[in-house]
Amino acid sequence: MKQRGFKVGRRFLALVAVSLGVMTAGLFAGTTTASAKATITPSYAFFPTKTITYNISTSSKYYRGVWKKAVKAWSKNGTLKFKATTKKKAMMRLGAARHLNYKEPGNFRFQSKTIMNTETGETLKVFTKVDGKLDMDYLAKQKLSRTKKVALAVRLMGFMVGLDNSTNGKSVMGDYHTSLAKVDKQGVAYAYRLV
Repeated sequence: MKQRGFKVGRRFLALVAVSLGVMTAGLFAGTTTASAKATITPSYAFFPTKTITYNISTSSKYYRGVWKKAVKAWSKNGTLKFKATTKKKAMMRLGAARHLNYKEPGNFRFQSKTIMNTETGETLKVFTKVDGKLDMDYLAKQKLSRTKKVALAVRLMGFMVGLDNSTNGKSVMGDYHTSLAKVDKQGVAYAYRLV
């Protein structure tokens, strides 16, 4: 069987599998306290480029504003650039909907390729498309402030660029924050080290 692969940066990576996924449960499993050791925010995936096209696909003016603030926060990450485009061309779609699941503030679906770094043997997940939505009903029921909703959108975008939950309370992936901490920026830089 012929091995397929592609280049990410200067490294050749072997294609292992193509997958579709949905993440909902545990996305926002509560807050944590600041840890004494400021470890970088962990990651589990990345896009094959540092320029990520996005589209805010909700018709709600209110939630468009929430997503715009989240994109603005992520635009200051030091590694990735975000470029608005059409819904069809977007690698990342940001939306809001009613009746998603009533148990989480949001969820996202993704398409990815699982690849292996042939130099290190490390298995990595590379996103091709992600589609994230905030649950308007859940957020209304919780009576969260606009600032908290922005913090949740920032956190959901974190999952959508490949960051994972963090035990560090300073991280957007560990507590409610509307701007990225140094540990988040370091986590993004590490996640995209091969690009």
